[in-house]
Amino acid sequence: MATKQMNISFQAENTPGMTNTVEITLNSATVYTGSLPETGPLIVGDGSYTVNNITFDIDVPVATANSITSTAAFSMVVNGGSVLISDISTNYNVSWTNTGTPETPVWEAVAGTNTEFAVTDIVSQPMWNAVADLVRYNIEYNHGPIQITGPGEVLIYSNETVVFDVAVANFNNTVPLTA
Repeated sequence: MATKQMNISFQAENTPGMTNTVEITLNSATVYTGSLPETGPLIVGDGSYTVNNITFDIDVPVATANSITSTAAFSMVVNGGSVLISDISTNYNVSWTNTGTPETPVWEAVAGTNTEFAVTDIVSQPMWNAVADLVRYNIEYNHGPIQITGPGEVLIYSNETVVFDVAVANFNNTVPLTA
């Protein structure tokens, strides 16, 4: 296993007179517990809002030619406010660059770094308190066969727990990948 960082971009709005508290787990291990800085009223579906970020370490397998991505169970418990996750990303991801032409591409692997983060996709239907809410998030439109919106936003109200799986790129800071 190797250590990389996960970054979550979010908006947070506290319930009047309260301070929010959140607990985030990844594969049943608590990776963050605390309060999130308030950004003000939540703005859903409009990319022109202000976000804050939290970053924490996660342990993942080292990437090989046969294993570049792992699935991780993600859970977030929110109390005393509401949170809108706008992005989940990680560092040390393999990326690809075209060293050929647009007509004849030649794709070469590029090693990941600690400063470059790439989006981590949600790959299962989020469940809020064990119930799917297809109005808030529908996997079919985000990472499913329709794929209209990309990773999408996840809205969690106070006193809710949301769970879903994410596809986390395995750790890579060297290339080429070995089998």
